[in-house]
Amino acid sequence: MADLKRLGLDKHPSVKAKGGRTQPEPGKMNHLESRYAEQLEADRLSGKVAWWKFDAMRLVLADRTTLAVDFVVMLADGEIQFHDTKGMRNGKMHVEDDAAVKMKMAAKLFWPFRFFYVKLGPSGFELKEVRG
Repeated sequence: MADLKRLGLDKHPSVKAKGGRTQPEPGKMNHLESRYAEQLEADRLSGKVAWWKFDAMRLVLADRTTLAVDFVVMLADGEIQFHDTKGMRNGKMHVEDDAAVKMKMAAKLFWPFRFFYVKLGPSGFELKEVRG
């Protein structure tokens, strides 16, 4: 966590949006995102990941429809991936319906890249690929 604080990427609280849903404050990590950022930084130091960035870009899917994925990750071989962290609810990964549709749409429109949901499982972080 000290490295993340040094980089200005330590966790910060979310804010309430209309409708009562909690929305992340732009550019600020929640607890799960902070833990995953620590993992990505360890992967970068080990050479598995060349580069990663939190809350780096918003993908335009259609007029007035965008998707902001939590992390953009470049692997050591140059492959670009988009990783979106998801919490667990009732033992299952929780993805809102609109977010699932947007992620599938992004995977289809931006086919040169790979898209993943990231969850924290019993043995560490697990990636589930999303295909368009």
